[in-house]
Amino acid sequence: MIGSAPDAGGRRIPEVHSHRYALAGDTNVPTAGLVMIDRRTRTVRELQLPPLLLVYGAPVDGEMVWKDDGRYLFVGVESRDFRTLTVYRVDPRTGLLTRFWLIAATGRGGPSANLRPRYSRP
Repeated sequence: MIGSAPDAGGRRIPEVHSHRYALAGDTNVPTAGLVMIDRRTRTVRELQLPPLLLVYGAPVDGEMVWKDDGRYLFVGVESRDFRTLTVYRVDPRTGLLTRFWLIAATGRGGPSANLRPRYSRP
């Protein structure tokens, strides 16, 4: 990727930005964990979820959705082979996780991305 943000003098000088990402069959893939931050108490709690795969460098929109009333956070976690999607319900007050929904592929391919809207507004 090439960027050309202006420098301190206002000149735009093209700069190359390299980006590495895992390919099929790689043994090491980037993953992430989630933390819950309480602004009032200034506490940070690590959520005990399975690692989130960072296929394109960041979690995908729709993988984490708050319930409309804010009582729960729903997090979708795909398996490494993208054949299973597990949705966890997180209680932000306690950090307690509950497996809410599980769907596994039964043929070729994985769970359809079309399934995500079904749990985006629990």
